[in-house]
Amino acid sequence: MAGTEEPAAILRRDGARLPIARTDVVAAVKAGEVVLVPGALRQLGILDQIVAAILTAVREVAGPTQADALRRLGLERIHEVLDGAQLEAALHQSHARLQPRYPSFLKAIGVEALGLRRPFYAHAVQVLRFLAPHDVAARHAELFLQKKNLGRLDPHAPHRDHWFDVPLNAVNLWLAISAVAEDNGVTVFPDAWAAEVAQSGRYVRGDQLIGAPLRVACEAGDLLVFHGHHVHGAVLNTSRATRIAATMRLCSERPVAPSAAALDGGCLWSPLIGTRFEAYAATAARLSWIHLLERSKQTISAGVGALEKRVGGAPLRSLGRLTRRALRYRRGDSPPGRATVPRPLSVDDPAALADGQIAAIDDTRCAARIGGRVFVFGRRCPHEQADLAAGYVKDGRVHCPRHDYPIDPTTGRGPCETLAPLPLYAEGSVA
Repeated sequence: MAGTEEPAAILRRDGARLPIARTDVVAAVKAGEVVLVPGALRQLGILDQIVAAILTAVREVAGPTQADALRRLGLERIHEVLDGAQLEAALHQSHARLQPRYPSFLKAIGVEALGLRRPFYAHAVQVLRFLAPHDVAARHAELFLQKKNLGRLDPHAPHRDHWFDVPLNAVNLWLAISAVAEDNGVTVFPDAWAAEVAQSGRYVRGDQLIGAPLRVACEAGDLLVFHGHHVHGAVLNTSRATRIAATMRLCSERPVAPSAAALDGGCLWSPLIGTRFEAYAATAARLSWIHLLERSKQTISAGVGALEKRVGGAPLRSLGRLTRRALRYRRGDSPPGRATVPRPLSVDDPAALADGQIAAIDDTRCAARIGGRVFVFGRRCPHEQADLAAGYVKDGRVHCPRHDYPIDPTTGRGPCETLAPLPLYAEGSVA
């Protein structure tokens, strides 16, 4: 790659790009930066391999005519070539074809694109994602929203990677396989980097004000790198193109996970990847002190639980609760200087709002001051009922905090025809 590579760039929310050496990317990411490495996948030959695997899968699922049409039209138009069932089948078939090659892709990215010279760990769980335009995906919602397709055929809500049992110190590698626009890409929330963020299940709780996201546009073959601790998600695809991306993760040091189960998914030691000993590449992570500690804690907890179930009684139940509390994994998973994210504003008089502010009026209505005018509208996003009081204003639009769906407050409508408009109320109608 020497002599042909473009410099990496630290991305800012205002659109600024600050050049950075590729060998400094991981250090910058650990400090909370979001970095774009242009053309890395193309230079490594990874992009061509993934595209070829997708075209082969389409040929197997739908036939040579559709595969040739997709090759001619481009991957972004795969939703025009395949129906919903074929799109799902092509996704899973592509992933199955690529799965044996993912570790070698990760090693190449770590060593050649990011300049890691010391051994590192490649997380063994990778995800390939086909995000069709929402108005297309909505016609196949029953299929696309099945558990096996969540986060693969539908957009992820904001989350941190370790909420999905990924090591706490993992770096997220987001691979653009097709061209990516701001209206179908990834979102990263810089304001939440050093903050305690409450979760509901595996996603950010709806009453958390995590700020406006950094939205990234990039070319096919670009590599986006950010820390897994960053709150991040996906934009609801309001474009006319399918966005195809893959997600991988690596740890530049020994993986630190919130439980032994998180390491059971597999972290592969890079020196063994691509050798005849690759089958043993996960052993190094499983022999780490944290894995052994967590396994011991799980065994103790299970034993106490079995005793509690067999013997019963209030004293033993109390002992069981105390034991499980004492055995929780306690390690800082946030950068220094933690803060708590604020809650959405509430107001009695929307006229008191500053320009660009959103606030809840009651359980069903929000208000925002935009360009000097006060707008009153329904509080719940028509996509997944997220609380718009936790959203933000940009370019005259109210943006949903969950998938960044933009809504025009003068009409209540967003770009998607399949989503109902927001109810609107007269300005200042708050009685």
